[in-house]
Amino acid sequence: MRKSLKKLVPLTGLLLVATATIMWGCREDVFVEPPPSLIGEYQGIYTFQLRDGLTVVESKVQGINWVFTTSTYRMRWDTTVVQAGVSIERQFCDVDGFYELVSGVELEVDDPNVTQVVCTEGDNPSGFFTLIQQGDSVRLVQELLNETTGITTVRRLAIVPIP
Repeated sequence: MRKSLKKLVPLTGLLLVATATIMWGCREDVFVEPPPSLIGEYQGIYTFQLRDGLTVVESKVQGINWVFTTSTYRMRWDTTVVQAGVSIERQFCDVDGFYELVSGVELEVDDPNVTQVVCTEGDNPSGFFTLIQQGDSVRLVQELLNETTGITTVRRLAIVPIP
Protein backbone atom coordinates (compact mmCIF):
# COMPACT_ATOMS: atom_id res chain seq x y z
CA MET A 1 0.00 0.00 0.00
CA ARG A 2 2.87 2.41 0.81
CA LYS A 3 4.45 1.80 -2.58
CA SER A 4 1.15 2.67 -4.29
CA LEU A 5 0.88 5.92 -2.30
CA LYS A 6 4.46 6.88 -3.21
CA LYS A 7 3.57 6.52 -6.91
CA LEU A 8 0.21 8.31 -6.51
CA VAL A 9 1.55 11.48 -4.81
CA PRO A 10 3.82 12.57 -7.73
CA LEU A 11 1.10 11.70 -10.23
CA THR A 12 -1.45 13.81 -8.31
CA GLY A 13 0.99 16.75 -8.23
CA LEU A 14 1.56 16.45 -11.96
CA LEU A 15 -2.21 16.48 -12.59
CA LEU A 16 -2.63 19.60 -10.42
CA VAL A 17 0.13 21.42 -12.33
CA ALA A 18 -1.36 20.41 -15.69
CA THR A 19 -4.85 21.55 -14.62
CA ALA A 20 -3.54 24.90 -13.37
CA THR A 21 -1.61 25.45 -16.62
CA ILE A 22 -4.68 24.74 -18.74
CA MET A 23 -6.90 26.99 -16.63
CA TRP A 24 -4.39 29.85 -16.74
CA GLY A 25 -3.92 29.40 -20.51
CA CYS A 26 -7.68 29.74 -21.10
CA ARG A 27 -8.12 33.12 -19.45
CA GLU A 28 -11.50 34.72 -19.86
CA ASP A 29 -10.21 38.31 -19.92
CA VAL A 30 -8.64 37.96 -23.38
CA PHE A 31 -10.90 39.81 -25.83
CA VAL A 32 -10.36 40.00 -29.56
CA GLU A 33 -11.95 43.13 -31.03
CA PRO A 34 -14.49 42.27 -33.76
CA PRO A 35 -14.11 44.04 -37.11
CA PRO A 36 -15.91 47.40 -37.29
CA SER A 37 -19.47 47.37 -38.60
CA LEU A 38 -20.03 48.79 -42.06
CA ILE A 39 -23.83 48.65 -41.98
CA GLY A 40 -25.37 51.84 -43.35
CA GLU A 41 -25.95 54.08 -46.35
CA TYR A 42 -23.00 55.91 -47.88
CA GLN A 43 -22.24 58.39 -50.63
CA GLY A 44 -18.93 58.91 -52.38
CA ILE A 45 -16.86 57.99 -55.41
CA TYR A 46 -15.70 54.83 -57.11
CA THR A 47 -12.45 54.95 -59.08
CA PHE A 48 -11.23 52.34 -61.54
CA GLN A 49 -7.73 52.63 -63.05
CA LEU A 50 -5.43 50.57 -65.23
CA ARG A 51 -1.74 51.36 -64.72
CA ASP A 52 1.35 50.35 -66.60
CA GLY A 53 3.98 51.01 -63.97
CA LEU A 54 3.39 54.63 -62.94
CA THR A 55 1.55 55.53 -66.15
CA VAL A 56 -2.25 55.59 -65.93
CA VAL A 57 -3.55 53.86 -69.06
CA GLU A 58 -7.27 54.22 -68.24
CA SER A 59 -9.12 56.02 -65.47
CA LYS A 60 -12.85 56.22 -64.65
CA VAL A 61 -14.41 58.02 -61.68
CA GLN A 62 -18.10 58.15 -60.82
CA GLY A 63 -20.28 59.33 -57.95
CA ILE A 64 -21.99 56.45 -56.15
CA ASN A 65 -24.49 55.59 -53.46
CA TRP A 66 -23.37 52.53 -51.50
CA VAL A 67 -25.37 50.50 -48.97
CA PHE A 68 -24.06 47.81 -46.61
CA THR A 69 -26.58 45.58 -44.82
CA THR A 70 -25.53 42.74 -42.50
CA SER A 71 -24.26 40.65 -45.42
CA THR A 72 -25.07 42.41 -48.71
CA TYR A 73 -23.95 45.54 -50.54
CA ARG A 74 -25.47 47.71 -53.25
CA MET A 75 -23.74 50.25 -55.51
CA ARG A 76 -25.77 52.73 -57.56
CA TRP A 77 -24.85 55.67 -59.80
CA ASP A 78 -25.21 59.02 -58.02
CA THR A 79 -25.39 62.18 -60.14
CA THR A 80 -25.41 64.47 -57.08
CA VAL A 81 -21.76 63.85 -56.16
CA VAL A 82 -19.82 66.85 -57.42
CA GLN A 83 -16.06 66.73 -56.95
CA ALA A 84 -13.15 67.57 -59.20
CA GLY A 85 -12.54 64.74 -61.65
CA VAL A 86 -15.86 62.94 -61.01
CA SER A 87 -17.72 62.06 -64.21
CA ILE A 88 -21.29 63.20 -64.57
CA GLU A 89 -21.78 60.44 -67.15
CA ARG A 90 -22.42 56.87 -66.09
CA GLN A 91 -19.14 54.97 -65.98
CA PHE A 92 -20.09 51.79 -64.10
CA CYS A 93 -22.83 49.21 -63.70
CA ASP A 94 -25.27 49.28 -60.78
CA VAL A 95 -24.21 46.26 -58.72
CA ASP A 96 -25.65 44.06 -55.97
CA GLY A 97 -23.60 41.54 -54.05
CA PHE A 98 -22.52 39.95 -50.80
CA TYR A 99 -19.65 40.95 -48.55
CA GLU A 100 -17.71 39.55 -45.64
CA LEU A 101 -15.46 41.35 -43.19
CA VAL A 102 -12.24 39.39 -42.97
CA SER A 103 -8.82 41.04 -42.57
CA GLY A 104 -10.33 43.54 -45.02
CA VAL A 105 -13.54 43.29 -47.05
CA GLU A 106 -14.35 40.49 -49.48
CA LEU A 107 -16.93 41.55 -52.11
CA GLU A 108 -18.77 38.93 -54.16
CA VAL A 109 -20.95 40.18 -57.03
CA ASP A 110 -24.46 38.70 -57.15
CA ASP A 111 -26.02 40.83 -59.92
CA PRO A 112 -23.36 42.58 -62.04
CA ASN A 113 -25.79 44.87 -63.89
CA VAL A 114 -29.00 45.43 -61.92
CA THR A 115 -30.41 48.20 -64.14
CA GLN A 116 -29.35 46.56 -67.44
CA VAL A 117 -27.39 49.53 -68.78
CA VAL A 118 -24.46 49.47 -71.16
CA CYS A 119 -21.39 49.06 -68.94
CA THR A 120 -18.28 46.96 -68.47
CA GLU A 121 -19.06 44.35 -65.80
CA GLY A 122 -15.34 43.62 -65.37
CA ASP A 123 -14.91 47.12 -63.88
CA ASN A 124 -17.27 46.28 -60.99
CA PRO A 125 -15.80 46.20 -57.50
CA SER A 126 -15.28 42.56 -56.54
CA GLY A 127 -12.75 40.45 -54.66
CA PHE A 128 -10.61 41.37 -51.65
CA PHE A 129 -10.22 45.04 -50.63
CA THR A 130 -8.10 46.60 -47.94
CA LEU A 131 -10.38 48.42 -45.46
CA ILE A 132 -9.34 51.84 -44.13
CA GLN A 133 -11.69 53.55 -41.67
CA GLN A 134 -10.93 57.04 -40.38
CA GLY A 135 -13.72 58.58 -38.36
CA ASP A 136 -16.88 58.18 -40.44
CA SER A 137 -15.09 57.82 -43.77
CA VAL A 138 -14.55 54.40 -45.31
CA ARG A 139 -12.04 53.57 -48.02
CA LEU A 140 -11.77 50.26 -49.80
CA VAL A 141 -8.66 49.75 -51.94
CA GLN A 142 -7.68 46.90 -54.27
CA GLU A 143 -4.58 46.61 -56.46
CA LEU A 144 -4.21 43.57 -58.72
CA LEU A 145 -1.13 43.05 -60.91
CA ASN A 146 -1.48 41.01 -64.09
CA GLU A 147 1.98 39.46 -64.24
CA THR A 148 1.59 38.57 -67.92
CA THR A 149 0.81 42.10 -69.13
CA GLY A 150 2.38 44.10 -66.30
CA ILE A 151 -0.87 46.08 -65.97
CA THR A 152 -2.14 46.84 -62.47
CA THR A 153 -5.89 47.21 -61.91
CA VAL A 154 -6.68 49.64 -59.09
CA ARG A 155 -10.17 49.93 -57.62
CA ARG A 156 -10.96 52.49 -54.91
CA LEU A 157 -14.12 53.32 -53.03
CA ALA A 158 -14.13 56.48 -50.91
CA ILE A 159 -17.45 56.79 -49.10
CA VAL A 160 -18.98 58.62 -46.13
CA PRO A 161 -22.27 57.95 -44.33
CA ILE A 162 -25.37 59.74 -45.60
CA PRO A 163 -26.78 61.72 -42.67
